Amino acid sequence: LEVARDASKRGARLVMACRNLAKGAAAAEDIRSTTGKSPERIVEVDVSSRGAADDGARRILERLDRIDVLVNNAGAFFPERGTNEDGYERTLVTNCLGPLQLTIRLIPLLRKSSRGGRIVNVGSEAAFFSVPDLEDLDMACGYGRLGFDAYARSKAAQVVGMAVLAERLSEEGTIPAVTVHPGHVSTNIWPVHAWHYRLLSWIQTRFAISAAQAAADISPLLWRPLSELETGGFYSKGAVKELPAALQEPAFRDSLWRVSLERMGLGEDKSLLGEPVNVPQT
Repeated sequence: LEVARDASKRGARLVMACRNLAKGAAAAEDIRSTTGKSPERIVEVDVSSRGAADDGARRILERLDRIDVLVNNAGAFFPERGTNEDGYERTLVTNCLGPLQLTIRLIPLLRKSSRGGRIVNVGSEAAFFSVPDLEDLDMACGYGRLGFDAYARSKAAQVVGMAVLAERLSEEGTIPAVTVHPGHVSTNIWPVHAWHYRLLSWIQTRFAISAAQAAADISPLLWRPLSELETGGFYSKGAVKELPAALQEPAFRDSLWRVSLERMGLGEDKSLLGEPVNVPQT
């Protein structure tokens, strides 16, 4: 919300992609009341399944003529393992596969930007503490500690997926893609039904930064000259931070990319660099 508010203040034509339209409308009114400018539109977008992500992409493709900056900020934390309608583990889908699928579907609009499109993904340094198991991406053999392992794995997959996409797009010389860790932010991502999550939330509110402080790290990447962005980079506190060696291993990155494409129903990645990717009708 704070990144959207800052963009509105700077005069951007703001389009909000929201899973919950009622909450989106409330956020839009919040932005209008503080900036005097209303978002141009709110589009229903849900990235929790392959079909939903495709539907959201189609709505955007039908309504917009271009995208200058795409900011991916969808994220979720689940204390218990669950799968979506496609049979895939829901943390991985919501935090990684869904946003990546949406991004790929919207590349045609990013290509139409007269200023040069860019992709900014909100990530987490939790990615530095895990490596996705290619033999058990859905964590059927063990979900780990109260959802934290699943969250870290999903964020590691997100960073790798976007970095590989950035490499593919850089072959065209266009559309840089970066990931940014804004810090440990006080949000409502933690569930509150169990005492240990309530304790974590209490601790977080005392030591985490505010959403406005987090936006101060994210927003500059929306406006920095394209030539100054390190595509594929992981930004933290304004600088690029090197990923763990395991996440940079070429064979691992290639395997994770190809499995991700298969799960998203996108086939070979050659389609990303040629004709615009068609969104299948559902």
